[in-house]
Amino acid sequence: MNPDYSTHGDGPVNYTGHRVLDESGRPIGRISDVVYDDRSPRWLVVDVGLFGVSHYAPAAATFQTIDGDVVAQFTKGAVKTAPKAHRDHVLTRELEAKIADHYAMS
Repeated sequence: MNPDYSTHGDGPVNYTGHRVLDESGRPIGRISDVVYDDRSPRWLVVDVGLFGVSHYAPAAATFQTIDGDVVAQFTKGAVKTAPKAHRDHVLTRELEAKIADHYAMS
């Protein structure tokens, strides 16, 4: 896995630990990890609850970093119903396809 940042326009963007907000500014959760495809962030692992439950959310072209927060084009409900993140955050092709289908990205 790569470091938890990528180059995003003005320079490196660090995702881990940042809040994820929906487009209305309502909190969705916090980013605990980033899954990369080569050198670009592909999926964010977002902690959405008190019990350490994490779900995958798309990173590429669907989030913007504003004042340290990451703004998502999805609701908290969409993230909470996405496939749950495995502890090791390693994705199989099958799981990645399920995540893409969930967010209608395929």
